[in-house]
Amino acid sequence: VIIPFTHFSSKWNEATGETMVSCEDNEEYCPDVATLKNMQTIAIWGEGVEGSVRLSVKAISAIGCTGKSSRSEPAENMVSASSASSEIPIETFGNPSLTWSPHNDPVMGGKSTSTVEIKDGVGNFDGKVVDVPFLHSPGFIKMVGSGAYPDVSACSSLQMNLMALEDYGGYRVSFGNVHLPEMKYSRGYHADFIAPVGEYGNVV
Repeated sequence: VIIPFTHFSSKWNEATGETMVSCEDNEEYCPDVATLKNMQTIAIWGEGVEGSVRLSVKAISAIGCTGKSSRSEPAENMVSASSASSEIPIETFGNPSLTWSPHNDPVMGGKSTSTVEIKDGVGNFDGKVVDVPFLHSPGFIKMVGSGAYPDVSACSSLQMNLMALEDYGGYRVSFGNVHLPEMKYSRGYHADFIAPVGEYGNVV
């Protein structure tokens, strides 16, 4: 899955996960340089669509990169990328650098459930999105990565190598902690994606 950073927006519907105003329509909602220099967090969601989520993720990276980038770590621990590199790894589940955990809608009164397990070089995200009773609409589940992130401000797109084990129409991915005043709970830049079913792939 390849998603240009211009397809991410900070203006999205907290109930459904759908983009309300795109980056292309209003650059105010485009990812800012500070966030791309340090994403702080990244999350893969099942959101706003009822159903089962069964997703296997091998790697996450930024592509279309020029210039130098490095992880946001103390100098002695920095991992620098070549100035000629066109791809900067963010996470490789065969040798994970981030800590991954599930986060579900019961924090807001929902009943969706999920688990995250890293096994045999794959991050497995399994769960079920169901209606939030008081909203009468589907809630969310997500797998969240925390830790040190590389500087991807010189890159054009986010790439994820992953596979869904069955169809699901509510996949989203988000990064960063930007918070719009009109957003009650949600933070970050958000985009939809369609996961390839039955085989791993990087697909536009």
